[in-house]
Amino acid sequence: MEIDPREIGKNYPVTVPLLGDARAGLEDLLTALAPGGGSSAYRESAYFAEIQELKAAWFRQVEVKSGATDVPMTMARAVREIQAATRDDAIVVGSRAYQTDTALVHHNARLLRYADRGGLVLVQYQQYPFIQGQFAPYPLTIARPHDRVTDETAAVNVLVPDSPVFTTPNKITGADWDGWPQERGLYFAHTWAKPYTPLLEMHDPGDPPLEGGLLVARLGAGTYVYTGLAFFRALPAGVPGAYRLFLNLLALKAR
Repeated sequence: MEIDPREIGKNYPVTVPLLGDARAGLEDLLTALAPGGGSSAYRESAYFAEIQELKAAWFRQVEVKSGATDVPMTMARAVREIQAATRDDAIVVGSRAYQTDTALVHHNARLLRYADRGGLVLVQYQQYPFIQGQFAPYPLTIARPHDRVTDETAAVNVLVPDSPVFTTPNKITGADWDGWPQERGLYFAHTWAKPYTPLLEMHDPGDPPLEGGLLVARLGAGTYVYTGLAFFRALPAGVPGAYRLFLNLLALKAR
């Protein structure tokens, strides 16, 4: 079932294509397929009760982990600390989201309006559909093959040391680049319009310098960030510097 007819059968062949909102459509199917069925009967079933018990157990586990002092840091604790450190909301777009989330694609204009009205939008690395769709607020490109830094120990040079990205609330130092797994980043911006400010330079040994790994731009009353840094690897790995830098990026909303 898809709300966008263009997505039906795109990834997997379908026998009976269904067009509509998933929640409303499934409730209609429950009503049609089961005598006395529908959402009410489903909520009274033993299966539904079992799911609620599993959810409650999961939330109890999250509560325990959010207070854990384990190293590397648990994701639950990281989420709790990020929420505590950021007083205002921000929207973080995950890696390759513009390839997988049709709702994001359709409502990208709303995302940009949110930033324009004072919000913070932080976009992690995207691939060529992001560029082809012109989803960023100002022009940027990604090279073919894309700019990346595969040496996880490559030197990182800060281009704008007094940027709050490197000072608030955490003072970012050379030690914060230690322990990043597998690579520094990928799908860096190759060229960009003047409203973007590049904040970092890095490169693999023998390669030319790359400055498109972290771009920040003002958008109306808000802020737009594009980054190819491999947060998607470093955060689950519990790299302290990655958390400190990510918190600083989220704190841009308070500026």
